[in-house]
Amino acid sequence: NMIDLFREPVALVLMRKKLLRFLVLWLWLHVPLVAGVGYLVGSEHTMLLTIGTVLVAGTASVLWFLNAAGLVLRLMASVGYMGIVAFMVAALEGHPWQMDMHMYFFAALAFVGAMCDVRAVFLATVTIALHHLVLNFVAPSLVFLHGGDIYRVMLHAVIVVVESGVLLWMSHTITSSMNTADNVQQDLNEETGRAKGLLEKTEQTNDDLQVALERTNAAEEQIARVRDGIGGVLDAALKGDFSQRVDLAEVDGVAKVIGNSVNQLTIVLGQLINDLGNVLDALDNGDLNRRIDTVYEGRFAAISQNMNETAGKLSSIVGRIY
Repeated sequence: NMIDLFREPVALVLMRKKLLRFLVLWLWLHVPLVAGVGYLVGSEHTMLLTIGTVLVAGTASVLWFLNAAGLVLRLMASVGYMGIVAFMVAALEGHPWQMDMHMYFFAALAFVGAMCDVRAVFLATVTIALHHLVLNFVAPSLVFLHGGDIYRVMLHAVIVVVESGVLLWMSHTITSSMNTADNVQQDLNEETGRAKGLLEKTEQTNDDLQVALERTNAAEEQIARVRDGIGGVLDAALKGDFSQRVDLAEVDGVAKVIGNSVNQLTIVLGQLINDLGNVLDALDNGDLNRRIDTVYEGRFAAISQNMNETAGKLSSIVGRIY
């Protein structure tokens, strides 16, 4: 794909193909959903919103057939998905559930985050922001039940920024980890190939060759075991499970170093995600005093501090409002 100039690990491409195939089907399911909601509520925009949903799902389908994991499809599906959620909110115009439907934006943004593409997450976030900000002044009834409210827009913006920040960081971290694992595997394969070539060209006794081959096989087995373990840990992490670890029993050398590094990264990621989730849950439940107390290093420390500062600012904004 000439448009996507970023190098992508094979495992990431395969994962995105499965996810995007499901997403395209999921978008089509929204066609009767938008139409049904608009009909039941009695929205005057039902036909227009339904046509918009069909156009989004149809465009995603065409792009999926052209390239099932391409960059254009990922970006279009991300923006289109947010647009369909906006259609759902608009279809509920004047209904008490209209504000509840805003929660779907957060769920949809998390779905986009599963693509592990910072560009897709960024565009989805911008789409949500533009939707809230523009319609708040142009057609507020299509966004909020009781008309425009710039303070509510600001509150939603803070929460969306927090979520998208975490998703951007997770996407970058997971993609970088998969790239590193892919590069390491290639290097190990090259080293193994060179070792075997040298063994074939070197004149040694049968005993020496046997010993060298046994050591090479043992190293390959360790590398393969660690590689499979890393794949399992990363697959689990992509599904939100950070409890899995690479089994390093009877493993030494570079394979053990790599496996241990992945384990340490998973531990820190899991702890940070749990801490961020706890603060976000507290914010969602109206507790504005919850903070992250765990001490992190480097970029992790910056993210933790930003979360605490964001929560503090949100508390200050709400305090000034009330």
